[in-house]
Amino acid sequence: MYLRFLSSTHLRLNPDLYGPFLEPPYYENVPLYCAQTIEAFGRDADHVGILALSRAIKVGVDVSYLDRSDTGEEPIVYEFRPDDWREGDEKVELLYRPGHYDILCHNGV
Repeated sequence: MYLRFLSSTHLRLNPDLYGPFLEPPYYENVPLYCAQTIEAFGRDADHVGILALSRAIKVGVDVSYLDRSDTGEEPIVYEFRPDDWREGDEKVELLYRPGHYDILCHNGV
């Protein structure tokens, strides 16, 4: 819950940065988006929420996405980075299975 509030606070402090990436009715109401999406229990973190968290805590986040399809290919990996992040900086690697995130690795500096 702590990380949800960090993400929500960052979004609320920077509505002009994130609002344009939200779908109606949220693009004009970031606090409503935070209350219904970020702070709500039982909701998976979405792209905007993870990016805001990454920027709030200044740590890179890689999310490997498993969608339970049997393609035989490597999972899709989404990379979220704070603006001043450089290769070798701290990051966390997560595995996302619909409905749940697992921490795979943390490479502390």
